[in-house]
Amino acid sequence: MRLKTILKNIFPVLLILSLILAFWFSLSIIFSTSQPILAVTSESMKPTLNVGDLIVVKGVSIGEVLKDFNNGVEDIVVFYAYTPNNLKNPTVIVHRVVGVVWVDGKPYLKTKGDNNPIADPWLGTPGLPEENLVGKVVAVIPMVGWLILFFKSPYGVFTISLCLAFYIFTLIFRARKAKRIGLME
Repeated sequence: MRLKTILKNIFPVLLILSLILAFWFSLSIIFSTSQPILAVTSESMKPTLNVGDLIVVKGVSIGEVLKDFNNGVEDIVVFYAYTPNNLKNPTVIVHRVVGVVWVDGKPYLKTKGDNNPIADPWLGTPGLPEENLVGKVVAVIPMVGWLILFFKSPYGVFTISLCLAFYIFTLIFRARKAKRIGLME
């Protein structure tokens, strides 16, 4: 196959990937966070958030969350939490702010899942420190997060791999057919 033909066939895939990346980076800039869109993966926030809901997250400072809390608004926040079994790779958690603890003039947020009986335990801190805060939930789109959850699952990875393999097979088949009937060198 000529380079021109190869590029012509690969261009649509590269264009789609580029558009997806541009969309993601645009959302990251608009919402001031590295995690602008997430899918809810647990029932800890039921009935407010359900597994498979898509949430839109806006990056905020702890000061903004404190201001809301002082005005009687318990924001739903997204944050990184470390577990005793996993101190290197934090888990992304979505819970509600239910209190504030001040230690040495520094605020720590107390968080709790709506469906959990007690507030979240924290390793080594009295609550959520600002450096672990990703942002607050500003929008919820029910059920749409299932698409993200599917593509992150082994079945989703298999489906994408199968589609790419089929696309490559089709390109090879067309090229061989074109060569056979004399359309290509």
